Amino acid sequence: MFVTELIRKAESAGGEVWDIPSHALKLSQICKCGRLKKKSLSERWHICECGAVAQRDLFSGFLARCAEKQDDKFILDTSKVEELWCEAEPLMRQAVSRILEQSASGWPLPASFGIAPSSLRRSGSPVNLVLRTETGEGRAVNIGDAVTLCSHTQRESPEKTAVGL
Repeated sequence: MFVTELIRKAESAGGEVWDIPSHALKLSQICKCGRLKKKSLSERWHICECGAVAQRDLFSGFLARCAEKQDDKFILDTSKVEELWCEAEPLMRQAVSRILEQSASGWPLPASFGIAPSSLRRSGSPVNLVLRTETGEGRAVNIGDAVTLCSHTQRESPEKTAVGL
């Protein structure tokens, strides 16, 4: 029912809905820098050596926005990822902050969000969350700002990366 309504609304607005198979682009496994890292379902935060840190579902949604369909394949347009990151990063930070504010007002934290209630102070304000990198090193991140700062480096040539299939 939800998907049917989503398709109807998208079409009435002149858009379309793509069903991107998770194995096609591996959006929860890839970073904006192009690195691919397999994650277990329990890893709810995307953390990369390039400095990108974001809630995994929000980051995957951002990457889906940068996907293109060519024939029967899905392609991740890395130049679009780089171009849109500066706009998307503050929105993801705002989404994390909004959920934390709602939690402080008594709303339950979504279990899939990857923030334990013990990560919050009694006042509901965030404390530092220690995220473990691939090497096992701890990295303290204020969960109210748990998204990397925007990188303004431009690539010399835009490219598209085909991932998986």
